[in-house]
Amino acid sequence: MTKGFVFIAIVMSYITAHGANTQRKPTQVASPPPKRVASLKSAATKESSEFADLLWQPDAGDHAVLPLISYAINKFRGTYSSTGSYAGGSYTSETKSESDSTTPALGISYFYGFTDFFAMGASWGWGDSKGKNKNSNTATYTPTSGSPTTLSTSSEPDFENVGMGDPSVFAHFRHRLTPMALHYGLDILLSLGKSEYDSVAKKGNNYSGGMKFIPYLATVFGETFMFGPILSYDINGERKSHYTGSTASSTYDITNTGANILKIRAFGELTQLSFKPSLTLGYFITEKGKSKYSYATGTEYEYESDGATSINAVLRARFEVNDSFSLIPTFEYTQTTPKYSNVSGSYSVKLDYYTLMLTARIVL
Repeated sequence: MTKGFVFIAIVMSYITAHGANTQRKPTQVASPPPKRVASLKSAATKESSEFADLLWQPDAGDHAVLPLISYAINKFRGTYSSTGSYAGGSYTSETKSESDSTTPALGISYFYGFTDFFAMGASWGWGDSKGKNKNSNTATYTPTSGSPTTLSTSSEPDFENVGMGDPSVFAHFRHRLTPMALHYGLDILLSLGKSEYDSVAKKGNNYSGGMKFIPYLATVFGETFMFGPILSYDINGERKSHYTGSTASSTYDITNTGANILKIRAFGELTQLSFKPSLTLGYFITEKGKSKYSYATGTEYEYESDGATSINAVLRARFEVNDSFSLIPTFEYTQTTPKYSNVSGSYSVKLDYYTLMLTARIVL
């Protein structure tokens, strides 16, 4: 799944929890103090049953543990076209890049309900993204006199990004406001180091290199069929990356800023069905961003992204094994088409992300 991890299943499901009652032996003789015996509450008595399963959070006093396993297939297609001049004339260049990768990942989330309407938690995950880059370049040099010269090069290096990703903490709120429910909250992701990649070892880590804030707001209508809009905004802090090349001239640091993302989603959930199937459709707008490259030789370049738009679709369901354990399969697809430009050329890109996830939800 690229450098980051998709943990949408953290707030996406519903389950009942357990409480306690007191039992005494039916006798008049002296007996030990009463023993507290755990018992599961009926789903009909829980606050969670009044809210959409997609935006689930634990009720007051409930602890929830959500282990996650996922498998992602990512496809990247890019073309970089540029023109320029040199001492003997001018040139045109086109570089085509392809990258296909697969990413198995594991994650864990913890959620605690302070009240029926407020919960907090944290999550962290590990992933191993492996793939192959295919790069081909065709450059045509046109001298001031004489015939143009065309040169072509190609390469297919492997790559791997493995390790822990950015941990996150989150606070979620919900309120029943007849005839709708209101959900809002904040997720915070914090990288524990720079994003790094070594081209000689062909290996890197899974850190983003910065901090991200994600506030969100959702309104939900209906009872047997719940639906509504979900708005969120990814606010990126400064992200730092380091690329180690085979020489000083190919070794550089990158500082990325901007590229915040407004995500507009709408969902529908068949709440009356026991497995709570839902479909979420989204349209994402990525703002402009900047990338500053600082080479070990002292040379610096700056590139600006022209923003991007993405379409997104998520299918999910929740299968209750018993009153305190559920399995939540999720499939997500995202297509993004950003463009980049600088003084010498333009860069058009198409990215396709396919992710299959399975989350277990355990309420204690």
